[in-house]
Amino acid sequence: MHSQYSSNAGCQTATGVNATRSFRRARRGWLRSRPMSGYVVRQADVQLWGNGSGSERFRTTLVQPVVPIDALRGGWYHLAAGASNPPDVHAVDEIYFITAGTAEITLDGDRQRLVPGDTVLVPAGCHHQLHNDGSEDLVLVFLFSPPPAPRGPDDPPSAYRALTDEVGA
Repeated sequence: MHSQYSSNAGCQTATGVNATRSFRRARRGWLRSRPMSGYVVRQADVQLWGNGSGSERFRTTLVQPVVPIDALRGGWYHLAAGASNPPDVHAVDEIYFITAGTAEITLDGDRQRLVPGDTVLVPAGCHHQLHNDGSEDLVLVFLFSPPPAPRGPDDPPSAYRALTDEVGA
């Protein structure tokens, strides 16, 4: 009969399928003891916003009241092929994680090429603009830290309007 535990210098190490089950039970217990559990926010559950032409679309998925978080704000952003967003500047730092597509970003007049896997830091006060010169949507995750002045997920800048969900949005 194969033992569920093996001993090595006084330490017990779980092995096999029972070890996996034991680890999962222990992990669940640890997670329950934590003061706050994690959150999963599905894009489909958050309002899609966009500009008049729909070339810019975004969902702010990490924001109060969607999740109880004060340290940052974030979400998903799409920029259509051939489109540019308006020049922008923020009073807080912003980070982009490029997940699909290619583009050129201008940061205080300096142009850089973006490809999937790139991370961009846009420091507070930096003038920036994206231009998607590729053949597919640019998709990125954005994070502001600390978040800009509080506003809910249903209160985007006045240049944007609520859009209906689209496949792949």
